[in-house]
Amino acid sequence: MSRSLTHAARTESIARWFFLLLAVAVTVLFWSVVHPYAISLVTAGIVAVVLSPLDDRLRRVVRHPRVTALLLLALVFFVMIGPLTTIGI
Repeated sequence: MSRSLTHAARTESIARWFFLLLAVAVTVLFWSVVHPYAISLVTAGIVAVVLSPLDDRLRRVVRHPRVTALLLLALVFFVMIGPLTTIGI
């Protein structure tokens, strides 16, 4: 009886280690795909959080989500890209 419990415990331990190593491998592969885009993703997240209150105000005034999105896109384009084109980058 104790032999079967030991075998079951060993099998469970092997399964846990296997899934832990599998999770680590998937995480490493995921990071290797996301790594080149990490700065862009973080910057986009920060811009989205910063512009969220402005989006809420515009939605109350405009009442059309597509128009609000277009206005915010134009604002971000002119605020971020506009100065870069004037200095020649």
